[in-house]
Amino acid sequence: MAGDSAVSSSSENSFDLQVLLEPWPEENCHVQRNRSQETSLRQRVYTFGNGESPFLMGKTAHDFFNDVQESLGSASTQQEYNRLLDFEGIS
Repeated sequence: MAGDSAVSSSSENSFDLQVLLEPWPEENCHVQRNRSQETSLRQRVYTFGNGESPFLMGKTAHDFFNDVQESLGSASTQQEYNRLLDFEGIS
């Protein structure tokens, strides 16, 4: 009988370990960032100046671009990232 309980206990532990060992998804692990397009966007934002352009919505270029980067960094899928980058990059 002790052997039977050890077998069932062992199989439960094996299952529990498998579940615990499954990889935990990292934030944005599946989003490939487009550094080239982000750099181009950054350069365009900084050419608008510090708050003098209506395109910056009253923010400094630095603050505006930080908001853009935060938005891009929060994308949970590649499709969302691409959509945000395309939206921000409209000229």
